[in-house]
Amino acid sequence: QISNIKPLAPLTILNALTLNENQISDISPLASLVRLRLLFLGLNPLSQESIDVHAPNLSSRRVNVEL
Repeated sequence: QISNIKPLAPLTILNALTLNENQISDISPLASLVRLRLLFLGLNPLSQESIDVHAPNLSSRRVNVEL
């Protein structure tokens, strides 16, 4: 299972990611994905900061974030 998504940060051409059912807590590395439009994160132990700060920031950039 995936827990560290930092290696995804340089992949700026990604427009969709399905990361359901992993061990991801920090989604801050996804902020660099400027073309991202769809993000599935269900059933991950997301940190409160990821839920309260990073997910809304992505949503404000028109990313459809499914927690």
